[in-house]
Amino acid sequence: KHIKSIQHGFENPAISISEGRSIVYDIGSTGYMIFNPSGTVLSDKTEKEIICAEISRSGMFAIATKSATHTSEVNVINKDGANKYTWYCSGGTITNIALSSNGKKLAVGILSTENGAFKSKVNIMGYKSASAISTYEYDGIIYSLDTISSSRFCVTTSQTTDYCSFNGKSRKVFD
Repeated sequence: KHIKSIQHGFENPAISISEGRSIVYDIGSTGYMIFNPSGTVLSDKTEKEIICAEISRSGMFAIATKSATHTSEVNVINKDGANKYTWYCSGGTITNIALSSNGKKLAVGILSTENGAFKSKVNIMGYKSASAISTYEYDGIIYSLDTISSSRFCVTTSQTTDYCSFNGKSRKVFD
């Protein structure tokens, strides 16, 4: 059954879906829109070009963008559109993000190079801290970083799939 069709007008659209909400954003541009089954909840723009975005079950959402002062940054925003916190990345570029259900924990995928080879890491960030709770390092590129439950996320690279907890205390690696 077709429920609704809404025009977004983006050139390079991507979507993140959570229970009852979605964020559609324009990669490499600044526009984004939040939807629920009733229609558009929020339509706004970022100051810098969007890299990726994620929406949580609670309605909080995170948008990673290029940055004026660092290589990239991620802003976590409440469901009313007010910025709750910003994390700046200087040791690489943000490529992926996963947001816990309540929006208080954030997993940030970061790509860098070392001796000509791609290196990636995931920093797990807390709501009120600029320092990572935990960091996991990978050879190569992170292809996806997905929230899979209220307390866990999944990291997929070219070599492994890891199931991790947002509290940084649990990690299961599958080669």
